Amino acid sequence: MGIGKGLSPPPLPTPYSNESLPGNTSVSKVKEMLDTANSQRLSWGQLLMWWPMRMWRNGFGILITLAAIAGFILPQYAPRSTFFVLFVWLTLFLVAIGPSTAAAEWALRGASLHNQHAKRRGQNLKAQPGSDRIIDSLIDVRRNNFLHFILGMLAVLFMTFTTLTPVSEIAWNMTLMLTITAGLAMSFHIQFTAGSFDHLEDEEPFLSLHAPTHHPTQIHRTLSEVVVNHLDPALRMRWEAWRRRLSGFLKEGVEEGEALERVLYIVHLSQQGLIDGEGLDAELSDLYKGGCEELLFDKEAEISLNLLHRLVAHAKAWQPIFFNLIDRLQMDLLDHSASIVNKGWRMDAECDHISTDGQGGLFIFLHNQTAESKKVRVDVILPGGMPDAYLFSVEVPACSSPKTSLPLSNTSGEEDTIQWMAHYLDRTVVLWLKITWSSGVSGLRQLSVSLKDENSQVLQSMVIHTKVQKRIGAGDKNRRSRLRRARQLVRTM
Repeated sequence: MGIGKGLSPPPLPTPYSNESLPGNTSVSKVKEMLDTANSQRLSWGQLLMWWPMRMWRNGFGILITLAAIAGFILPQYAPRSTFFVLFVWLTLFLVAIGPSTAAAEWALRGASLHNQHAKRRGQNLKAQPGSDRIIDSLIDVRRNNFLHFILGMLAVLFMTFTTLTPVSEIAWNMTLMLTITAGLAMSFHIQFTAGSFDHLEDEEPFLSLHAPTHHPTQIHRTLSEVVVNHLDPALRMRWEAWRRRLSGFLKEGVEEGEALERVLYIVHLSQQGLIDGEGLDAELSDLYKGGCEELLFDKEAEISLNLLHRLVAHAKAWQPIFFNLIDRLQMDLLDHSASIVNKGWRMDAECDHISTDGQGGLFIFLHNQTAESKKVRVDVILPGGMPDAYLFSVEVPACSSPKTSLPLSNTSGEEDTIQWMAHYLDRTVVLWLKITWSSGVSGLRQLSVSLKDENSQVLQSMVIHTKVQKRIGAGDKNRRSRLRRARQLVRTM
């Protein structure tokens, strides 16, 4: 029946009604796309880092250079078929450059999907400190791949052009020279930028790209806050979800902060070989109820125990001096040293042994072993520094101390160093400073750290030395080596 008889018109066809609108994709769909991007990146990244592929990628520029040199020496054997030369060299080139390009593009795609997934969960990763550095690093990898492509294609085209020029003529010689130049330039550039591709086969692709450029000056949760400040924004979001879920399994009477400090500390001990797997499991069972295994031992957990090992090692790679202070506190508790016996103030500090380009880090540990919380002043003096002094007023919570020396661990339930370390770490006030010297300063420099009460009476003081020098090469090679070992630690466990 028609419209004139009171009936509404038939609905128009909607061929795209079952598809999501742009920008309105569901969380599950974005997660599925993200998993696909990560899977593709890992597949191509593992192929890229496979040693025959690495050798082929690094050696392509040398190979085409040697072929051009052979053209100078034995021109009569040079192939003259344009199609044959173009097909062979182009195929070899695409095999060499393809995996790195695919892995890098999937990594950028994954970064975009991580941001979309976080937005749909009410968070903005781009607003987090360090996100811009991660994106810039991924774009740098794309630029490196683009330059490798340009140099490789030039070498292939120049080699192909030799088939169109008379043998041993000026054009022939010039084309071969250009081929050698492009091939060597590609080979050297690949060698110089090889370290920037390591993250492409990493299960946590953004962790090694993140730098703790933004961090609080004053820290209370000693180990956990330092570890968290070295996590990339996406991994930090997973950490918070894991921490909240893990706190639900705490045994009665166990504080969440102290338990997490103890977990991270026993992971640190495990990496040093001071506690075995059974001892680690026993320590965890003292803190958490049964049922938390899926949050620690399941590979699909937000933060598995294997990943926790890597995160502690990753923080250690960035801040070895911080873990030196942890080890010194451990030794003081084991030996029941004078700093513990006096039941007063304990201060320890250490800075980077080498301040590259006039910049370094300084950690100060404060322990108040009296009966009540107190306010103190901390003065840091840096002759020739920028600034040349730091002044802090901090409140340090009370931290009771053991009465005797302690064993590292005790299965009988009596007090041990592990329990007291968690107690101390949860009540430590840490000052984390970035120290800088003016551009003209170099050589061995000293700085002083003084602890004063509210009446400006000096309680303790110490002098620390660092060597200020210019950066040699691109970046800190020792740190990059430590970061690679931290990544490999998960594979060997």
